[in-house]
Amino acid sequence: MSRAAIDWEAAEHPSESPGYLLWRVSAAWQRRIRTALKPYGITHAQFVLLTCLAWLQDRYEAPVTQVALADQAGLDKVTTGDVLATLEKANLVKRRPHATDKRAWEVVATPSGRAKVARALPDVVAVDRAFFGTLGKDSADFLALMQRLDSVSRES
Repeated sequence: MSRAAIDWEAAEHPSESPGYLLWRVSAAWQRRIRTALKPYGITHAQFVLLTCLAWLQDRYEAPVTQVALADQAGLDKVTTGDVLATLEKANLVKRRPHATDKRAWEVVATPSGRAKVARALPDVVAVDRAFFGTLGKDSADFLALMQRLDSVSRES
């Protein structure tokens, strides 16, 4: 069996590849988040959507649409719909047709959903503080760089 030639000179060493390092760091952080969320019986995606939904509801008087929620969470519409269907079956959210836009769905966190966020959020925040706290005085610079990357990624 022949092996295809790989041009290793064109690639960075893994320890110098931002994409590879982002992958590794993200995977390590997500493992910790999954562990923190396990007692609550929800996945990380479910937690993010539920938390974003509660956050949007608490800040805006207008109904939260499924599309607005997907945008806030940074998830695609199909994944958002699939995760919301699971959350709806667990009685953590309710979806209903939008009052004025027949193409849109309104999403509301149920009292059980809001209670789940209230219980799980401190544990997730603790994971973030412990994990990213290792950056010490560089935390603010790291956050600013992540915000810049997030802003650029939203443009594409």
